[in-house]
Amino acid sequence: MLKARALKSLTPAFRWERLLRRRRLAKPKQVDVTEPDFFKEFDRLLRSESLADWRTYLRWHLASAKAPYLTEAFEREDFDFYSRYLEGVQEMPPALEAVRLELVDRDLGEALGQVYVGKAFPPGTRAAALDMVRRIQAAMDRRIRGLTGWRRPPRNGRSRSCTHE
Repeated sequence: MLKARALKSLTPAFRWERLLRRRRLAKPKQVDVTEPDFFKEFDRLLRSESLADWRTYLRWHLASAKAPYLTEAFEREDFDFYSRYLEGVQEMPPALEAVRLELVDRDLGEALGQVYVGKAFPPGTRAAALDMVRRIQAAMDRRIRGLTGWRRPPRNGRSRSCTHE
């Protein structure tokens, strides 16, 4: 965890305050930065690449992300690059079928997963899995209670609650 100003020191060329203000987000006291080298490289690229190049790069990513929802030409180009060229898929699936599959996966994935589990796994399997989870949680609780010196007691209680989320 870094203090917010330490993040600013990793990326002095990026205006974090402006981003937060425009997104109507509160300024964080701390930021979880697991890869500081990424932020250093990001800062280097901000300084070395032109604004025109950044605009081109960001427009390309936006068009790529939204290609399935744009015109057929965008969708075809997206398929040709990502599926045909990178993955070797020779034929583009029919548009309606592709959209249906995407919508089903996005909107019904969890519900379909529950139906699948209900059909594919006998009731005893669920009970055994839940019992295993409870035993793992109990073991983690015992280990956390046995730890000393690494955290203050109030956070230790929070650590125990994390094992049950």
